[in-house]
Amino acid sequence: MKKFFAAKLTAALLSGLIVCSASAALTADAAAPLGTPQITGLQITEDGILMKWNPVAGAKGYRLYYKNSAGEWRRFKDTAQTSYTDGGVAVGRTETYTIRTLDADGNPNSDYNPGGWSVVYKPLAPSVRSLRNTNEGIELSWNRIKGVGKYRVFFRNSAGNWSGLGNTTSTSFTDTKVQSGRSETYTVRGISDSGDFITPYNTTGWTTVYLGTPKITSARSVGDGVKISWNPVKGAYGYRVFYKNGKGGWSGMANVTSPSYVDKEVNSGSTYTYTVRCIDKNGSFTSGYDTTGVKGTYIAVPKITGLSSTENGVKISWSASKGAYGYRVFYKNSKGSWSGLANVTSTSFTDSDVKSGRSYTYTVRCIDRNGNFISDYDANGKSVTYTAAPDFTLKSKLGGVSIRWNKIDGAEKYRIFYLNKNGSWVKLADTENCSYLDKDVRNGGSYTYTVRCISADGKQYTSPFITAGKKIKYINPETGFTDKEKQAAAVAKEIISNIPADATDEEKIQYAASAAAHYSSQATYTSEGTDYATPYGVFVKGEYTCAGSTRALGLLLDYLGYDWKHANEGLWTHQWCIVYVNGEKAWADGQIGMCGYGEYPFAELRD
Repeated sequence: MKKFFAAKLTAALLSGLIVCSASAALTADAAAPLGTPQITGLQITEDGILMKWNPVAGAKGYRLYYKNSAGEWRRFKDTAQTSYTDGGVAVGRTETYTIRTLDADGNPNSDYNPGGWSVVYKPLAPSVRSLRNTNEGIELSWNRIKGVGKYRVFFRNSAGNWSGLGNTTSTSFTDTKVQSGRSETYTVRGISDSGDFITPYNTTGWTTVYLGTPKITSARSVGDGVKISWNPVKGAYGYRVFYKNGKGGWSGMANVTSPSYVDKEVNSGSTYTYTVRCIDKNGSFTSGYDTTGVKGTYIAVPKITGLSSTENGVKISWSASKGAYGYRVFYKNSKGSWSGLANVTSTSFTDSDVKSGRSYTYTVRCIDRNGNFISDYDANGKSVTYTAAPDFTLKSKLGGVSIRWNKIDGAEKYRIFYLNKNGSWVKLADTENCSYLDKDVRNGGSYTYTVRCISADGKQYTSPFITAGKKIKYINPETGFTDKEKQAAAVAKEIISNIPADATDEEKIQYAASAAAHYSSQATYTSEGTDYATPYGVFVKGEYTCAGSTRALGLLLDYLGYDWKHANEGLWTHQWCIVYVNGEKAWADGQIGMCGYGEYPFAELRD
């Protein structure tokens, strides 16, 4: 438009400009000492027509003219250079130019070529400047061509021919119908408003391989951080992982070739935002990226800090994980897989469904308020062998309070306590047996006891204990003895007084069985009278039956502090004592003078 606007200027503003028809001759300025400039080239470029001319010695500048549609010369540019690009061109129009030199005051001081130099403006083919992989597809960008207001984008189809993708008035276009890993070739051509081609095109085109934007499939909390995983992108050499920094921008964390990465620089309870972008072997980006990113919250794996045997079961304790609503406790079942025990909001739980001597393995995992897992877990877990608190019985026996308990699997020794008047537990004795006779008692006195497992050296407790203990009022059975029972008791006490203090359980029981058998062998077997079935009959009167020998042996066992049971009591068949030693079943026979562990072995005598 600048050329037509110039036509409206007044003659005064066009000082020094000679206006004539295309065929008219111009009279040179009287003061035109310099040579006439000669245009040496008219080159079509993407910005218009590039004019070049020879420099003229003494010229301070140059004035450029173009020929308008009426065939008149019109001034349109003064310049000190020897080249200029005319951007006011139109497709298919012939442009004619001439030129004059200028003096220091800006006045023409040379002649000009009245015929000028002409060229038809035929725009160049657009040149693709970049092919960029984005989230949506491949973005093409090209140079804008002067005089061209619309472009058509082409791609090379599977047959090797060019197919139109779309028209646009901008200098970029995104091909969204692409597949990751596939090569695509493009070219661009200028068109008129009516759709006619007005430029040539690059027949070779420009080629690139499309790599899709990596899509993060998960950002989950694992043992040592947040694990970011994404779909592999076909054709990608590697990936760059980013996190959103405190300023809201993206900061690179690592370059990897696998489709996952663990961010270990995290804090429990904190949320992080991640994105991933494809790179080539030189680290240059080859794909777009998710500008929003994917969030992941890190919740630390609960660490089991304690496994202890308690009165109620195995107590599991663990460290709190910031950001966790609660925890799910698991145990390893018989198949070797994890089974849930309970959901809790505290950092401890007691598994009461346990058996003494068995090993149990536990792990803990964080959950949200809906019970969904929000952390990883220790896949190996932590193991402990449960040792139960000894459950014991108290009984007033001849000679003291009998404290008895079943053998605890895994226990090496036991410690017996009594409760003193200040309410404190005081050690009474350590023993490998499952019984103890507290002889330091008085008739009618009340006593409270408890028992706990200890290590072989007695330095460590290996089980809990019944914290409240158990209480008994001691009533000496001898208090209600008849004269005959007192006489039998005196003999029994004399017999066991001869047993060495360091004798084993088996030795003590064997001595008692032998003594009862000895007295029975010196007595007369009879079922008449009133004493043959009592210890008095065996030890004092000299008469016995199976029942009398068994009860005589039982009296000795009472004073020794062993629990026993009368086998076949009240039956007309052989009888013996069933004895419990260290939680194990044993037997002792007061007629044959033998004992042993397990079931009674003499079948012919059992019936």
